[in-house]
Amino acid sequence: MFAQAFYAVWEEGQSGEKARINAASAGLDQQTLFFLARQGAYLTPVPLPGSPADVAPGPSPVNLAYYRLPNGLTVLSRSKCSPGQHRRGRGDCFTHFILHRQPTAFLEALFPLYAWEAPFWQESPLPTRQELPLLPHLKGNEASALPAMMRVLADPSREPHLPNFFSAVLRALHNGRQLVVVDHPEAVAMLIGAIALALPRQLSARLTFNTCIRDPRQADTLICGTTPDSEPLFATGAYQDQYYIFDFHRQRFSPAPQHGFFGDTLAHWYHEQLLERILGFRNFVDRTAPNSRAGDLDDLLNLYRMLSSESGDTATLISGIHFVFEKKLYLRAGVWQQLDALARQRGDRSLLLRWSGQEIAGRGAAKGQTAREILDQLKQLDGAGFSSGDYDEFFARGWPGGYLPAADALLLVRHHAATVFRSRVFLQMTLEGLRHEPAIVTPDSNIRALLAVLQRLEAVQHSAGGKSHPAAAAIAAVSPDLRRCSALARWGHDFPRAGTPDAELRGIEFALRELPPSNTMAIAAVLRLALQHFLSGRVWHGHYRAYLPALKQHVEPGLFWACLRELLHNAGRSRRISAAAWGRVFQFVYRERKQAPARSSGAPLPAEAPAGLREEIYQEELLRIYQAFDRAARNEIERSMTRDTRWLLPWREWKKRGSFLRQVADRWLRLRGQMA
Repeated sequence: MFAQAFYAVWEEGQSGEKARINAASAGLDQQTLFFLARQGAYLTPVPLPGSPADVAPGPSPVNLAYYRLPNGLTVLSRSKCSPGQHRRGRGDCFTHFILHRQPTAFLEALFPLYAWEAPFWQESPLPTRQELPLLPHLKGNEASALPAMMRVLADPSREPHLPNFFSAVLRALHNGRQLVVVDHPEAVAMLIGAIALALPRQLSARLTFNTCIRDPRQADTLICGTTPDSEPLFATGAYQDQYYIFDFHRQRFSPAPQHGFFGDTLAHWYHEQLLERILGFRNFVDRTAPNSRAGDLDDLLNLYRMLSSESGDTATLISGIHFVFEKKLYLRAGVWQQLDALARQRGDRSLLLRWSGQEIAGRGAAKGQTAREILDQLKQLDGAGFSSGDYDEFFARGWPGGYLPAADALLLVRHHAATVFRSRVFLQMTLEGLRHEPAIVTPDSNIRALLAVLQRLEAVQHSAGGKSHPAAAAIAAVSPDLRRCSALARWGHDFPRAGTPDAELRGIEFALRELPPSNTMAIAAVLRLALQHFLSGRVWHGHYRAYLPALKQHVEPGLFWACLRELLHNAGRSRRISAAAWGRVFQFVYRERKQAPARSSGAPLPAEAPAGLREEIYQEELLRIYQAFDRAARNEIERSMTRDTRWLLPWREWKKRGSFLRQVADRWLRLRGQMA
């Protein structure tokens, strides 16, 4: 229901004062009536310069306005002066207000275009009745408004500027910059009606306007209509940067924003009188993207033309598909069916999966969720129309890196197992994704759950009747990869229980061979576990010498030395390193130093990259651990080094240097104590 109020200058109002609210519907509080009274002082145009004071009365301008009050009520009003009174400054005027709490209520009842000279407007206040009835509905003048609008738009002085005008309105909706139209009030109303006819409901509700006001600077509506004799005249250009100005009287226009696809297309549709397309676009946006912004209309119009087969070029198609996925419009009712129909029109329904896969590739961390939403939509269609090869291409396009993260794969398996298991590519990329998981050798819940599902599927395939399972062919093709992934996931548990040194080394080599080089976190986890096993002294003594070279052979040198230094540093603090292991590390590091290329002048050689870490281990970490050993452990190391003549000289040199470093450190500490 719509409330009403009358404002009249010459009538005595409810408050007992002249020029106040004359009548109002029940339920309008005093604050609302106060706001309406301020709006009711209709500012009419001033006389043209040089016009005689006794100029004959002409038709009175009409101000049709749509705005919001400070208390949130939405108002549609019409103000009109008595004939001839509009040249007396304020003039004796009458304003009819219609109010509602919801901005969209007016748009549901009628377009702004149909409110011009609509039959529900009153021309004068009621002489006796003080309480106005609520209006159940608003009936506009559709029959006369549309022809009047088309005449205004077809005028040669206006038509060339329509693309800029429509684009300027969108820009104003985006940045709040006011748009001033200098024209007679009816033309202003028709221009506003033309753009409002094409805007979705939420944007139309924000399109506040006045069709005729004395000074647009005093108004807070988005579009202000004024006449050539109004204040200010914008003659000096002082306000060109503050307003979008369309002065159709003098043909002066502020630099318009670069008009885009929406402005050009809407002007073309009006030129061709294609009103059904304009209304169709508005309904499409209200149904598909009801909360769209002004900046989205170019893309929405492009999508509308694509889905309605008005435009079939490749650029339009690519842009439209991208917008659908960027804004998640495929979740709206009917959009997916329209995309499916478009693919069928092109003679290849699998295009739908190809488009979807291409767009998933750009979703970043949201790929799995986006793919699930797409498969949800496909489930509502005739899924039998897609082959396993179509799904293969869908996954290949969606994850161009060649693998699915375990979280993505598990999400799809849980919600669309029957679909995804038809695809061999999905299974291959899932297993490859497991190899890329940082936690694969110490699996988390996602990895364990995904492997359990795949293993159950493989068991079904090997059971009686399993050959008829829809996924039988796909799972049979990846069974060897599945077994290797399962072994990789058990590696952290099985490695310490290998039983023999050869089995341990084979296990390490298997893990490092199966892990892709890019999965440095998993490789580091394997390396740390193997080194911890080594440093604790649990490795068979006869294989100490081969153990570290075997590890270094399979990993990037920098990673190897960084892990070894980290573990030695921690092992020294916690004393979790045996004397025998210390001796083998010393011998290994010494050999590596001797085999390293000689340092050249200028830029270091590539092989010298981990040299700093290696030297830090040799000169600092080993020394610190050695000093922390008790006498029995140091004696054990001494015996092992002096027993073999090959290590006698290196050992004595290292100990001598270590003694020198200890002396320097002790001297520095004493000096620091004296200074303190």
